[in-house]
Amino acid sequence: MKTLKLVLLTALLTIGLASCGSGDGDSSCANKTDTTNTTQQATTTTATTETECSLQSATPNPVVGVTVRDNYVRFAPDQDTSGSIKTIRFEWDNGYSITSGQPWEGVNIATFDTLYTGQKGIDINVRAGRQGSNPPLVWFNKRSGDVDVISNEYSWSEIDSLNFAFSGYLIINDDRYLVTVGQEGFGGANGWWVGGQGPGWSRHVPLFGHNYLLTPDKKWRILPGVDVMSTGFIIDPN
Repeated sequence: MKTLKLVLLTALLTIGLASCGSGDGDSSCANKTDTTNTTQQATTTTATTETECSLQSATPNPVVGVTVRDNYVRFAPDQDTSGSIKTIRFEWDNGYSITSGQPWEGVNIATFDTLYTGQKGIDINVRAGRQGSNPPLVWFNKRSGDVDVISNEYSWSEIDSLNFAFSGYLIINDDRYLVTVGQEGFGGANGWWVGGQGPGWSRHVPLFGHNYLLTPDKKWRILPGVDVMSTGFIIDPN
């Protein structure tokens, strides 16, 4: 009987020590999981906890607000082009820069018919996170130059960071132009900027009307949207 009691006591002590060991091994994350929710909620909470822990192990200061979003920018022909622009296209060249720790899923392009017969524009959807930092701005400036940029919301001098930037070919009819596009958050809105890569691009600031970017062959003008809430650019012949 004494031998049986000793065996049982030893087994109980072993189980108790094992339980304590598994709890202490993950103390940094265990307290963050809410087990009182439903099965579906618990699964979601666990996934969030794992993300938080992986971020904590990677950086001393965890990144907040890591969410993939749809970010749309539009390029469309001006209504006064008299049909000279038949198509506008964009080909992403896989180049991009984004704030460290933010997700990036790529660039999707969709063509749409404008209100003007025979003319088409494009909607570019960037699937990415939004958090401003200096590296995407440096990347943008290196490719476009400080003077070869235009904004659809605010003047370039007010920008000190970008959420992300990407590059590719803007194709107007059959004319191809290498450009860089960037997004910056300001006051709850998300402004877009575009700059031309390579020599020959020029920025013009007329006394009246919008500033615009002139292509190197001087055939096309890229202008900002017509109001502060616009999410794109218009193109017309020079």
